[in-house]
Amino acid sequence: MSLQNIQNQSVRRAILKLLAQAADHSSVDYDLQKAVEIAEGLKPSFENFSNQLAWLESKGLVLLEGALINNVIITQQGLDVAEYKIEFGGIAKKRPER
Repeated sequence: MSLQNIQNQSVRRAILKLLAQAADHSSVDYDLQKAVEIAEGLKPSFENFSNQLAWLESKGLVLLEGALINNVIITQQGLDVAEYKIEFGGIAKKRPER
């Protein structure tokens, strides 16, 4: 598995985790990207981040609403993945506890 693939899976996991923790299970894409950088230490380009959102939407894990600014909403299946209730290919697995 390539480093880029591992990073993409980690960004996807971080997006789902942060949306699951949000009060209304949604966020604006720009704010979400900044939260991924701050909370998880991941720094994807905006293009890469947008690609990861599109990937998550194509798998039914999030909904994207809007044109220039996307409101990102986690779906129930996305919540299940974020809460480790189900595993999903292409999403980083839960890290072992130390």
